[in-house]
Amino acid sequence: MNPDSRKAMFAQLKNGEKVSWNKENIHRVPHKPGHYEFYKGSQLIYVGVAGGFSGKVGDLRHRLQAHNETDDFSASGHKSKKEFRDFLDANEGKIKFRVYAESIGQARLHEHQLKQKAKFNEDNTKNEEKNHGVTVHHVKI
Repeated sequence: MNPDSRKAMFAQLKNGEKVSWNKENIHRVPHKPGHYEFYKGSQLIYVGVAGGFSGKVGDLRHRLQAHNETDDFSASGHKSKKEFRDFLDANEGKIKFRVYAESIGQARLHEHQLKQKAKFNEDNTKNEEKNHGVTVHHVKI
């Protein structure tokens, strides 16, 4: 592989660029706050936000890397995270994602708007109160 094609392969993702869910593309995600979306085909399946709290919680790349790691969910009690991770594993090669680097306020606004359209989102129920009273419905696919 020549240096130019290698550089292009690892160029930072552009806002809204839809790419396959894999480690190479995760490494192209910017270290900035924003929101991210997962798709199976053209169907929106998950929306999330990264960043905030003065940058102490993590950025888009860090958050997406966490979705790609194998964790021991028994200790944390995050059963919904395990279900989503299992879903990603079971649909390997069929999942795409995109990111939008933006202020945390804009990211939360977009998350609220899009979660209502997402078919699978483990945060729907537990974040209803935290998300300024925005109510969304939890539906698994």
